[in-house]
Parts: sequence; structure tokens; C-alpha cells
Amino acid sequence: IITKQLTNVLAVPALALSSANGKTYVSKIVGGKAVKTEVTIGQTFGSQTQILKGLANGDKVQLATGIGRPRTTGSSGRSGGLGGLSGGGLPSGGFGGFGGAR
Repeated sequence: IITKQLTNVLAVPALALSSANGKTYVSKIVGGKAVKTEVTIGQTFGSQTQILKGLANGDKVQLATGIGRPRTTGSSGRSGGLGGLSGGGLPSGGFGGFGGAR
């Protein structure tokens, strides 16, 4: 049952998010280095969270894995909707529908 579907959204895994003092951040990869970047989040479904401001399509973010070194996602994606990870990047499906593109 799909209760709501969002299209053309930018999303990151919840593991990419951190918060402090009421603000939400990601570690955006800029020139090979992680830069703490403030973001505005929207809705969350499963392990994916919608990003309303602070990132652009194609930006790379670092994931906090909790074990050893952090890892980097492929790139954030804006396509069909808030979807699951597919092929190391973030992209498609529908918020609520969640079909992977690949």
C-alpha cells in the first residue's frame, strides 16, 4: 500500500546524517576531503532521508559506518523519488513505493 509518493527528491542514507545543537549535517566530499555541511531534511522512509537544502544532485557524502573507516556513497541522486541504494549511489523508486533503478 502506497500512502504517499514523492517524486524528484534528493535523498541520503540515514548513516550520512549527524546532528548537533538542533542542526543536521552531512560530511560532503569536496576535493577529496570531508567537509561538515549543514542540510535541511524532509521525510524519512527506512534508511533514506530526503534532503531539502544543502546538497545538490551528484554531491558525494561520507557514511558513518560505526566500524573502522567511514565509507563514501557513490553520489546523491535526484530522480524518480526517495528510493533505496542502488549501485552505490542514491536514487529512484518512489517514496512509499521504493523500487530500485538498477
